[in-house]
Amino acid sequence: MDNSNIVLIKLYCGDYIIGEVSDTEVEPGCTILKNPRMFVMVPTMSGDVRAGFQPVCLFSEDVKNHISIRNEQIMATVKSDEIGKELINGYNSHITGIKIATASETAALNGSGSDLII
Repeated sequence: MDNSNIVLIKLYCGDYIIGEVSDTEVEPGCTILKNPRMFVMVPTMSGDVRAGFQPVCLFSEDVKNHISIRNEQIMATVKSDEIGKELINGYNSHITGIKIATASETAALNGSGSDLII
């Protein structure tokens, strides 16, 4: 999977949105993202912070697939080569529904001696 067009955008309102910059759709003065997801950090009961993704708008299938952000609303854009691999893997898992195993999960599976049944 080509991750080179994935960006993390911080808006002036403080929200973070991750998505794929569209190669085909163009709107003057705007950045168009395919498969946009809000990147959220949620505190846990133990005091830790977990990161997660949620659709930008739960009520619109069209907005789940692409959004247009006015460039003057964008404070910063982080390109895929600066985004951590775990964040990109989490994003890809969220949009595809396929979980990408971590190194520890892969090691546990390989060391268990059991067969993987798909």
